[in-house]
Amino acid sequence: MSALTALRSAWPRLLLGGLLLAAVLYTMALTHTQAVKLQPSQWVGQTWPAPGAIEASADFRAGRWVVLLYSAGCGRCRATADYYADLAQLWRSEGREVGVALISTDPKTAPLSVPGVEIGRFYVAQPYGKPPVVLVVVDGKIVAVHEGRNQVAWSAPPFASWLGR
Repeated sequence: MSALTALRSAWPRLLLGGLLLAAVLYTMALTHTQAVKLQPSQWVGQTWPAPGAIEASADFRAGRWVVLLYSAGCGRCRATADYYADLAQLWRSEGREVGVALISTDPKTAPLSVPGVEIGRFYVAQPYGKPPVVLVVVDGKIVAVHEGRNQVAWSAPPFASWLGR
């Protein structure tokens, strides 16, 4: 049997083996990327968002942004989202050029609809830890992070200087 004939009869097995190998490598890559996520406190100085990480109409590469990462199933997150919507309105009335965005960590749930703020969602579930998390983003870089249920102390560093009070 010639080499060409042997190759013709073996191609289905080679294709199946290649597909199985690709599936294993893909699964390993997903597991690895999920295991090495940075915690929000490690995000300062990082570019945000990572390309392809979120669905949002806002361009976070330009300007100053307060970004709330929240979960749709978190009651405290909803109250925090309302607070930031009010804060966005206050900052606009004061002439501050600060955008406010609410980004859902639940890719299968529609983002909250809150007037006066940008909305969006992550393409992957729970990309960090437990919400809510507030990011301060300037020209696409995270300059401050606030984790947890307490309100951000906007008059304290590093937030006060960033807001230009």
